[in-house]
Amino acid sequence: MNETPLSTSDQTAPTHMARSWVLGFWLAALLTCILDLWSKYAVFAHVFTDPETLRCFWTASKPDYPSWFNPAWNTGVAWSFMSSMPVVVAVMTMLLIPLIAWVYFRWYRLLGLSENIAFGLVLGGAVANAWDRLGAHMSDTLYGVRDFIHVDFGFPPFDPWPTFNIADAGISVGFMILLATSFFNKNVEDSTSNQPK
Repeated sequence: MNETPLSTSDQTAPTHMARSWVLGFWLAALLTCILDLWSKYAVFAHVFTDPETLRCFWTASKPDYPSWFNPAWNTGVAWSFMSSMPVVVAVMTMLLIPLIAWVYFRWYRLLGLSENIAFGLVLGGAVANAWDRLGAHMSDTLYGVRDFIHVDFGFPPFDPWPTFNIADAGISVGFMILLATSFFNKNVEDSTSNQPK
């Protein structure tokens, strides 16, 4: 039985196409990282002015802020999991970023534009959040990942959804794109293999 690997030399895309795909990766990564860090700075520079307030999680919505706006520090990962182990989370992040970059370069870089954009969103978001995690251990102005987008639609699982930021959104959208393209590519391969020869 012949197996088709994810990426081999005979599957290499034309050079001009591969270059445009990689450009999509860098654009997605840079835009996600820059927009996330800029939005965090813009929000937290105006909200937290007192150093003592800065150290606390803010969970109470203020009347003069929109309902979706709820700044908070997250020392853990999603749903504040492992929030009591910020050092472990920071180390895991530093290990995962080069691993994800290697997986992208080794297997996904030449597959298509969607895959490149997806990994750009994931890595751009991961680097932006890593900036906060490292800053929490190296500065007196950061105390975890800066989250501020609050979603509550009144029904599970959005009642409410954990507070997040643009980097988190980029990571989530990137993974959804990867799942969708994997499902689509599998269906195409199945339909092609089932055609009469």
